[in-house]
Amino acid sequence: MKYLTVCSLLLFSMGTADSLRLINDSPFVLDCIVMAATGDVMVDRRILQMEHYQWNFQPQPNRGNTPALTPYTVIWRCEDGRDYGTSTYVGQNEWVPASTAEGKKICRIDRSAPTYKPNPADQSEEGD
Repeated sequence: MKYLTVCSLLLFSMGTADSLRLINDSPFVLDCIVMAATGDVMVDRRILQMEHYQWNFQPQPNRGNTPALTPYTVIWRCEDGRDYGTSTYVGQNEWVPASTAEGKKICRIDRSAPTYKPNPADQSEEGD
């Protein structure tokens, strides 16, 4: 019985670690900033369009092993630094899609960036 209780406590403690699944389900490359309720930046990461990132709490030397205070705020920004949207009151172990953020949810497209042009050698002519 004692063994079962210890195992149950270990499994429970492993399942309650702070983590967030940050999902960029937008057509834009976005920077994602996770802030704790204290205002501490927990993660600042670029996430490509249609990709995700699993953030797990990592103890910091100045904070010890105490998990960050929730709720979290997740700020999504465009590559040029403009706001895309913000997800507020995010609890631990949640999935956070960019599409559910409040805000404009639009980024400027850089028209000067090179675009894909097919290689003429890759295209076969009709009749060959």
